[in-house]
Amino acid sequence: MDFLQKKLKGKKIFLRFDQEKYTQDDILLAYVYLQNKTFINAHLIKQGFAEVDLEASFRYKERFIQYSENRKTKDGLEIQFDESRWVRNT
Repeated sequence: MDFLQKKLKGKKIFLRFDQEKYTQDDILLAYVYLQNKTFINAHLIKQGFAEVDLEASFRYKERFIQYSENRKTKDGLEIQFDESRWVRNT
């Protein structure tokens, strides 16, 4: 993913963990930060590269949902994906 390569390549990162460190499938769950405290998970959601798991319970869930909702709206107009192009509902 180009976004992550540009943001993380050659930089020191820090991982923080929530109550659960692994999923049932042994996937590591972590919050990723840069040394300057940039919250990479938040950037991924804001840019549309990641979705919020609405079923899971975790520390930043409400914040991530808000970021996701903000991304889906622009200037108060709902944005929807329709046949490979963005259209506005008015």
